Amino acid sequence: MARVDKQTYLSDFYNNYENSLNGKTIHELIDYFNSEQGVQVASNARFKFLSGLDRAFRASGFDCTSIANGKKGLKYKYPIKLEGECIVQIIED
Repeated sequence: MARVDKQTYLSDFYNNYENSLNGKTIHELIDYFNSEQGVQVASNARFKFLSGLDRAFRASGFDCTSIANGKKGLKYKYPIKLEGECIVQIIED
């Protein structure tokens, strides 16, 4: 049986999605983001994907001020949702 290298597989996965975010609806972008909850893989491809996702949110025309970088910036361990025209993070501590 062939052994699949998890890091190579995930890099291929994220590289395939990195450039496919253009033209996605805000709901599709939120679904992509929320599907990353619990993923504990650090790879350059994943970081590029998440960076592209962040750029897509900012280019969407929706209010991203509550998830902007800073003291209360976007945390990848919490899901996000759309409230009206604003993207907000769901933090239940």
